[in-house]
Amino acid sequence: MRFLLDLCPNDELRARLTEETELMEAGILDSFGVVRLIQFIEVEFNIHIADSDIGPSIFASGAAISDYVERKRAGETLAGSRAMRAPPVDLF
Repeated sequence: MRFLLDLCPNDELRARLTEETELMEAGILDSFGVVRLIQFIEVEFNIHIADSDIGPSIFASGAAISDYVERKRAGETLAGSRAMRAPPVDLF
């Protein structure tokens, strides 16, 4: 959540940010923000985000990002196949 707060361009958006806030619609996340967020997630959680995974649904909200990271850490692909289990991650 800290990272998303840092992306907010002003205090008003920071005050309204929740797990369900639509990040692109609210003006919090743009194309440059997506790149920064991908880099942050890959380093912070030691996962690789494939180019084919990148899309608006993955980065729609904090909750969507958390869900994606948990699935990746659990070894799941977007199609849902499970390679191995990992403990859940709490982004908020």
